[in-house]
Amino acid sequence: MQIHTLSLGMFGVNNYLVHADGSTKAILIDACEDTESILRKIDQLKLELVYLINTHGHGDHIAGNEAIVKATGAKLIIGEKEVPYLSDPSLNLSMFMGVHLTSPPPDRTLREGDTVSLDNLNFEVLFTPGHSSGHITLVERAQNIAFVGDVISGKALGGQIFPAARIKPWKPRSVKKFTPSRTA
Repeated sequence: MQIHTLSLGMFGVNNYLVHADGSTKAILIDACEDTESILRKIDQLKLELVYLINTHGHGDHIAGNEAIVKATGAKLIIGEKEVPYLSDPSLNLSMFMGVHLTSPPPDRTLREGDTVSLDNLNFEVLFTPGHSSGHITLVERAQNIAFVGDVISGKALGGQIFPAARIKPWKPRSVKKFTPSRTA
């Protein structure tokens, strides 16, 4: 598996371009507002973006959805509990920065136990709320890696720092669901 990490945007969001070795079909995990840099990297690597998966619906992770989907034709995917964030600037927190950000609706929603597959990569979906009410983590067990979004954020597990995340936070016991040697 090839992982291209792009730390971009106002908040330094980690956007991950992921593809199987030898394949040009790719997945983008999260899409910040710096879509020019993301699209340039996709072009440089000569990749075909098949899926754009948001780990959660905060504005810094969905700001690029519309431009990326329009430019590439990728299918937009997000956890089912995060769908309201895509169309609500209050939930996605963009209105607190003076922007009223919305995203196109998803082509597919995910829940715990679902799998997103591309070539020989199979990402299992874990429901890991706390940072947001429907945050998901994507685990590729064969590669022993988890894409955690903002579940592990700064100094806190669960990163429950936003009003919209007033839910029971993700607990370390959930780590038993996966023990990757790498997190992204």
